Amino acid sequence: MTKDHGPKPDDIDPYERQLLPPDGNFDNLVSNWRRVNSRLTIFLGAGASVGAKNRAGQLLPSALRLRDEIWLEFMCNDEERRAFGPNTLGMMTLEHAAALAEARAGRGAIEEYLTARFDCTRPLWQHAVLPFLGPKALFTTNYDELIEKGWRLQIGQPKTEEIFLRHNAAHLDSPAPRMSLFKPHGTMELAARQIGQGGLVITMFDYFRMIGDYKGMIERFLSDFNQSCVLFIGYAFMDMDIGAELFRLRQDRKIPWYAVFPRDDADVRRMYEQKFGILQINRRSLDFLVELDDRVDFIADKKWKFDQLSNLRGAGLIQ
Repeated sequence: MTKDHGPKPDDIDPYERQLLPPDGNFDNLVSNWRRVNSRLTIFLGAGASVGAKNRAGQLLPSALRLRDEIWLEFMCNDEERRAFGPNTLGMMTLEHAAALAEARAGRGAIEEYLTARFDCTRPLWQHAVLPFLGPKALFTTNYDELIEKGWRLQIGQPKTEEIFLRHNAAHLDSPAPRMSLFKPHGTMELAARQIGQGGLVITMFDYFRMIGDYKGMIERFLSDFNQSCVLFIGYAFMDMDIGAELFRLRQDRKIPWYAVFPRDDADVRRMYEQKFGILQINRRSLDFLVELDDRVDFIADKKWKFDQLSNLRGAGLIQ
């Protein structure tokens, strides 16, 4: 039985293809495509941003790397930095480390650090082709604005409306037509706002403030959820509050849900299917989108096909 439990690298080339064997759950999605492609809602996690670089040329960090970076930046003296290693913080979570850093350095310092760390000038190809999937709504736990920047590149394409940001469960009437993008953990452009209004959810106390809002927000995101096909890309269900709500909704669905992340492990696959009713597809976001387009031809504009990558990068449209 395949075992694949270790952490995945986040210092990778975002466009390096990884050729993997056929995946039965991927085949299932393709066979259902004509029934689900008009019912997609897309949920993106940190894995969807792996390989992207910020303005300073730094790769965007995973949660574990961000925990270590915050600790080194705010909690260590020079001697402690030199002695810091992969096991220094043990099982400490990012949320706990950030709370301690906030107590020492203040909220403003944390916000400034995160804003600079996640500020990207251009999206990845993966974000720029999302509009061609025609989702009913988008949801992300990421601070970066890669989705928004990629989406703006396709405004003017058929059925691609402007994005309308939502940060809480409040019913806000958007100017129609607009594509709702739910960002409950906030966005870097609004980092200094209150939690639930675009401010960054990073400490455990921020999560405490938001926990009561997730139920309503996910219900809005998954309006008619039992008739929606949710496609999770790069999301590992580690947020207990969000995961609990998705778990609650699992029994009433009538359409398959799919989760795309690189994990070749039979136990992981079985757990997601049995506990969440979700079919896991063992692919990185890049490989998934390239292969999906190869199989169902969802990218309508040929200049945005993956084989045009060098032209798109040369034109300065994507990283």
